[in-house]
Amino acid sequence: MEKRDICKSFFVSKSEADKLHKNADRCGMTEGEYVRYLINGINPKEALPKDFHSDMEGINRIGRDISQMTRLALANGYVGETEINLLQDMMKQVNYIYESILDKIMETETFKVPGCESMIKDIDVSKLIEELE
Repeated sequence: MEKRDICKSFFVSKSEADKLHKNADRCGMTEGEYVRYLINGINPKEALPKDFHSDMEGINRIGRDISQMTRLALANGYVGETEINLLQDMMKQVNYIYESILDKIMETETFKVPGCESMIKDIDVSKLIEELE
């Protein structure tokens, strides 16, 4: 890392100072880090919501469980009512986590994820299981 031993002082208006603070905070950076990014031609992106990664880990865990259940069902040659209920519960959990992530992302002005509003919604687990049979 390059040594930073030169201090630069400059004046900004109240609105510019507020905007600098707000933008740096949104990106999870100090004002100095934010300015250095801009100087180097990098437009910093907003930080993801704090619990985004834990939500994604939850979705991945449920996905692995669904995958294991599918393999078992294929190996056994049938899918029982218990398995169908478990899969439906897991899909409800995925939908809940997905909706909470989407709500958090849509709260910010710059995070707009086109087409994501209906990625997981309205999945009919029963149809998926029938197709496996």
